[in-house]
Amino acid sequence: MCKGKCRGQIIPENFGELKRLKEEKGIIIAIGGCMMQEKHITDKIKESYPFVDVIFGTHTLYKFPEDLYISLEEKRKIEDVIDIDGKIYEGLPIKRDSKIKASVTIMNRM
Repeated sequence: MCKGKCRGQIIPENFGELKRLKEEKGIIIAIGGCMMQEKHITDKIKESYPFVDVIFGTHTLYKFPEDLYISLEEKRKIEDVIDIDGKIYEGLPIKRDSKIKASVTIMNRM
């Protein structure tokens, strides 16, 4: 599986094959990232892939272990996406704790 867009697609072509694995092995299926911040995308996922257990956005990544736990324990679907449109701050001073690790912005809404 690929992350993000695959050949111009939001969801990989073979994503539906996970349904079979879920039925056979009882796996939990979660999908997350920046595209989940778009309501029409999450609506499409819920409609086309109702077997997805957890949908999370970039603003709720830190809660993924909790969302996964709730999905497992309560046997219910979780949609944990926060719609936050705020200011984008650029050109701020950089302080790094490591010379080999850094974070970069990979997508910017205009």
